[in-house]
Amino acid sequence: MSNIHTIIEFLYLNADFFSVTFNADSNKKFQAWAENNAQMIAPLSDEMHKAFLRGQHTTYYMTIAEFRIAMFGDGRHVQGLLDGSPQAMQRFLMKNPRVANTLLKHMQNPVIQKWYEEQATAQQRVERKARNQDIESGEFWRILDYQAASVRYHQYLQNEIAQEVNKISNEETLSALYKTLFNKTVDVKILQHSQIAQMKRGITAALIRQYGARHANEADAKVEQVIGDNIKLSLALKKHRVMHRAVTILRKPAQSRTDVLKKFHQHITANRDLLATRRDTGFVTFVKGLGVAAATIFGVVIGGYFAYQGLFGANATNGKMYMNEIKAISAAPRRTCVRG
Repeated sequence: MSNIHTIIEFLYLNADFFSVTFNADSNKKFQAWAENNAQMIAPLSDEMHKAFLRGQHTTYYMTIAEFRIAMFGDGRHVQGLLDGSPQAMQRFLMKNPRVANTLLKHMQNPVIQKWYEEQATAQQRVERKARNQDIESGEFWRILDYQAASVRYHQYLQNEIAQEVNKISNEETLSALYKTLFNKTVDVKILQHSQIAQMKRGITAALIRQYGARHANEADAKVEQVIGDNIKLSLALKKHRVMHRAVTILRKPAQSRTDVLKKFHQHITANRDLLATRRDTGFVTFVKGLGVAAATIFGVVIGGYFAYQGLFGANATNGKMYMNEIKAISAAPRRTCVRG
């Protein structure tokens, strides 16, 4: 298992290199670069190709697809390594020991560093430096836990938005909401059940996109006017904006990961009254992650106090449990650093 953890750190650190072939534009540039460095890159590319084959040509593309999902997630149910969740990659590597062994063998391969020096963008180099600081600080797995908790809460809010939209039965409200979002008039009364369901999915997607923007705007006011007294949907949309921004802050490249977490902490603190409006399962999950981040930055005691006092207040019943969880995570042994 320790080797698996080491490989995951290696993939996280060099994510751009291992992702480049999945983008059509960057893949063309990479192939041209690889031809000029054929002798140097051949051992890695040949052995990775054999490892992905798993002994059968029919499973090659399936294995590639599994690796891609483990790296990036599937956008729906599975969170990838770059979403802050190492679980899918861990399962992939345990299922594919040949791939794991090949990656382990090539951790110090100079061709990876050469690619970063010659092909990577300035932004990719900044991101790699930040990821390296994550690993060297010994907080890599704690940060991943925290990022995963944030993403889970964000996804929870998106599901809540979908559920509240599905509950809308008033035909006039649906028509008005659709017109507000798409500037098209639809007579819901003549639609079949399947068409209404499709319409609601479109409304949900549009709301999530619109409220994914950083700031409220005039379009939001029109939506709020249409949904009227649907407090649950209104709250879910507003919290979605806050958490979308929070996840963006976490993923934004920076020289220092500590600076990223501090900005995140400030963002959450400024919006904690809104986030604390409903204390549900998704929020509880998020608070655990928030405590981890606060503990990472400010220490266990202050981090625990923030999770307990700042969000739950005097009526908290599970504060001690959360602080114990934070303490356990903060006290966990550091992983071995990976370079290359």
